[in-house]
Amino acid sequence: MAEENQSAEHSVPAEDREELRQFAASKDQEDAIADALALIVSYNSGDGYRMQNWMMDQVVRKLTGENYEHFLNFHDLSEIEGLDLSDPEAVAKARKIGSGDYYDGDFTDEEIARVEAGYYSWKDGIDE
Repeated sequence: MAEENQSAEHSVPAEDREELRQFAASKDQEDAIADALALIVSYNSGDGYRMQNWMMDQVVRKLTGENYEHFLNFHDLSEIEGLDLSDPEAVAKARKIGSGDYYDGDFTDEEIARVEAGYYSWKDGIDE
């Protein structure tokens, strides 16, 4: 009975499953992979549990295969207003702003504010 409640409590909304399907390494198991990715994302809070975050990152690497970088861009950058994730230069710029590794004058205040409002790093708590 507890298992039933737990699985219902952690069910993945259909729209999230559909959106995460694009990152699946294997098209044969898209639903299972999308569900796993959605659950991992929901538990990756960057709250200081480095080993847990590292483990989740490793699982995501296995689940996404060569789509890992695309998944990171989607996860970290998809909330940035107006960012085209298919534009490598725009993605690189957003990553640089998000990391804080830039000098005054490298980017406009508007660019910085837009990225800071929507940026979240998957690697928070993993690379420390």
